[in-house]
Amino acid sequence: MVFAALCAVSVLVGGVYAVLAVRRAAPESARGPVAAVADPNLLATIQGGPHLVYLETDGDAFRQVAVAPLEPRGAAPYLTSLQCQRVHVAAGRGLCVGQDAYKGGAFIFDQSFQIRHTLAISGIPSRARVSPDGRYAAMTVFVLGHSYAEGAFSTRTVLIDMDSGASLAELEDFAVTRDGARFRSTDFNFWGVTFARDSNRFYATLGSGGKTYLLEGDVATRQARVLRENMECPSLSPDNTRLVFKKLIDRSAGRAVWRLHMLDLATMAETPLAETRGVDDQVEWLDDDRIVYTLPDAGPPATIRPDTWILALDSGDAPRRLVTRAFSPAAVR
Repeated sequence: MVFAALCAVSVLVGGVYAVLAVRRAAPESARGPVAAVADPNLLATIQGGPHLVYLETDGDAFRQVAVAPLEPRGAAPYLTSLQCQRVHVAAGRGLCVGQDAYKGGAFIFDQSFQIRHTLAISGIPSRARVSPDGRYAAMTVFVLGHSYAEGAFSTRTVLIDMDSGASLAELEDFAVTRDGARFRSTDFNFWGVTFARDSNRFYATLGSGGKTYLLEGDVATRQARVLRENMECPSLSPDNTRLVFKKLIDRSAGRAVWRLHMLDLATMAETPLAETRGVDDQVEWLDDDRIVYTLPDAGPPATIRPDTWILALDSGDAPRRLVTRAFSPAAVR
């Protein structure tokens, strides 16, 4: 009887494990939450007001493009059939980077979340950003390494024409100047692109010689210039007057710690933000006064689940959690 009971328990445990494994590996159409895809009215309702497009995930490589209203908080999201590792949208066009978590690949989708163009890019997905008018986009992958905290990594950043899906240029081919002189090195890496309203001007990160620099670039002329040092993953405000970026403040104990800062482009004055936790992300602006960004769940107990937080820049209020299980948020105003 004891042996029979042990056999029964073993079969039960094995069965539960198998179900969970299949569920994790199954395509999105086989997973319960995707039932929301069948309700187009929900999508239309959400898209009728300010909303977020993000990747719903428990922290693993299964990341499903979701759409949720900013208000009311906690409302049911619309889960699309699209999957990727980084997403961004603007002006009715979206870019997904990482059809595969490790091999790369990307695609452009429309407002109905239908794929319009498939893009070839190899590497571990890192960043995606669409210009405010939906004209251009930038995507970054790691071709060596998988974290900006590592000492050795290599990136590839490509600018995309969102209408045709054609590759416009790679930032590695841009002519870079610093203090009026040509600046070049074989160890250049670029990432964290953010576009101005005209789509032509952009800001980005340049890494070289163990340092990071803020770049201001011009798509048409294929030129960029260094503005400041120790600035990563800039994000330009909708009114184009300020940048929020992550600044390296500590690299002791073998790990990098960043703190969010804001740069006033008129005065070039830096201000640390009220978010004191280390944010390793490129923030997104909800409007000219609020930003959102991703942090791992701190628990207790801590997990790898990512949550999206919101911070009002001028209110003095503490950051608050906006959406759970939400990674790579993009605001649609």
